[in-house]
Amino acid sequence: MLLAQGYLLQQEGSVADASDIFRRILDLPNQEPDFLRRLFTAWSWLALAQMTAPHDLAQARTYLQRIVQGGVTGELLVEARRMLDSLDQKRVR
Repeated sequence: MLLAQGYLLQQEGSVADASDIFRRILDLPNQEPDFLRRLFTAWSWLALAQMTAPHDLAQARTYLQRIVQGGVTGELLVEARRMLDSLDQKRVR
């Protein structure tokens, strides 16, 4: 439920509220360190990176690096690496 709420707020441009929701997901207690936890964590970090990148490249990079190091695979990992490469190119300019 929180993930859907966070995405909806993000789409509406309510960045502060959406960020709070994604941070709540990351701070949920008593979570098993399984695939689903890694996936929800990575989705939250990706959303935070997307919202943070326009004003804080370093923080966005930190979120994306957590995804790359977090053990997820597939399209989510590809998207995180693609965004990380994009941020690295912006930093060089």
